[in-house]
Amino acid sequence: MDTRIPQLKGSDQNRNIFIFVKGQFRSLKHVLPNISIMNIFVAKLNFKTHKEDLEAAFANFGQVTSCKIVRDKETGRSKGFGFIEMPNDDEANAAIAALNEKELDGRVIVVKPANPKPPANG
Repeated sequence: MDTRIPQLKGSDQNRNIFIFVKGQFRSLKHVLPNISIMNIFVAKLNFKTHKEDLEAAFANFGQVTSCKIVRDKETGRSKGFGFIEMPNDDEANAAIAALNEKELDGRVIVVKPANPKPPANG
């Protein structure tokens, strides 16, 4: 029996996650067919909002698997937007409905499903 831990390969523009299992890359949807990860775009963030505060706001609605506030590469300052990933679409949609156009850290934020990332050229 193969006891090695599957290796994460990455994902495509359709949110399909690929892992290396038994010598080949397989879509995680084939290994765990009921998994779905919704990527959520959050805009108009206060530049002082911390990742932990943003994650906590969404965690009130369900499990958060990833939280990122986008920062300027040179200054490290927040660009005022970020992304949240939630594995349950119902919980993610509830968070979007409840938090869109609501105040967080003194700013009214915009929350919506993220557009799929375009494929890399090459």
